[in-house]
Amino acid sequence: MNSIKVQSLPIDEVIQDIAIALNTDFKVICEEYILEIPEKYGEGTIKGINFSRGLGLIQYNCCFKEDLEIQFVVDDVHPIKFIFCQEGDFYHRFENSNKLNHISQFQNAIVASQNSFGHVFQLKANTQVSINSVEVIRALFEERLRCDMDDLDKSLLDLFKDKKGAKPFYYEGFYSLIIANTLKNINNYAEERFLRNLFLEGKTYVVLAQQILQYKDDKENGDERKLLRQHEIKIIEKAANHIQHNLNNLDTISEIASEVGVNPNKLQLGFQELYGQTVNDYIKNIRLSTATTLLTETDFSMLEIQDRIGISSKSYFSKIFKDHYGISPSKFRQDNRNALLKKRKEA
Repeated sequence: MNSIKVQSLPIDEVIQDIAIALNTDFKVICEEYILEIPEKYGEGTIKGINFSRGLGLIQYNCCFKEDLEIQFVVDDVHPIKFIFCQEGDFYHRFENSNKLNHISQFQNAIVASQNSFGHVFQLKANTQVSINSVEVIRALFEERLRCDMDDLDKSLLDLFKDKKGAKPFYYEGFYSLIIANTLKNINNYAEERFLRNLFLEGKTYVVLAQQILQYKDDKENGDERKLLRQHEIKIIEKAANHIQHNLNNLDTISEIASEVGVNPNKLQLGFQELYGQTVNDYIKNIRLSTATTLLTETDFSMLEIQDRIGISSKSYFSKIFKDHYGISPSKFRQDNRNALLKKRKEA
């Protein structure tokens, strides 16, 4: 396993140490330090930027040809690291411990070492990783803690105030969809120089704030958690797929939630986040969309169409269809079937 030692702080010096170890150069664009991985070692970039008041961001978007260990071993109190793994996976351990913490895709971790002990990242060979590490130097971040902090979880408040690193701290979970979208915005932002600096600083504070909210949410019992995690998206998509394929015999929302493995509140939150509507509105819109297809592309009777989309009342079907499209189902069929037949003849 190859090894790199980072014996400096803050972030700009971290990037410089990595560049020296990889025998390569780096560039600086408006205080953002950018290192291109030499082809000899792999591909990708490592970027770092310091903001005001002890906040910083390091972005690892890279793939190494051999296993690599990055040792952060500066003889000083290390920053708190708020780590988010968007792609791939890697291992973290504290310098004074052999215990490896596996951090996989969609996971986040809050890590703080004890005293002047550092951190070690282990990256696997031929594994593309996308890791964002929000770094907080507690002694410089102190100004942010001068306001009323009663709404901050006590364990996090103690962590921020522990400027000498008296106690180690480790927490891991799965980051929220809000954090996922913010990280995506950070990674995809193409502007350079001043605008990029402003954008990155603002979004980094958003990620930090959302992580603090999520930490509090993670302490709730499973059914009480309100934030949608990135890894739960597939569960919400599974529920949507279930709805689409079972329109004629749908379960209740509670039963759908139970079937896919979330609580009803989380299911509703997921549909709002992914589709911008409640579960009931999603069901209604899928029914109406399916009805338009059946009206124009089949010869099914109105009763057959109602049965296929799970609506038993003719008057209710007519009402919601007219409310949505402005005309009755029969008029919609007539107008669109004529247009379809005309198009087919012209073809």
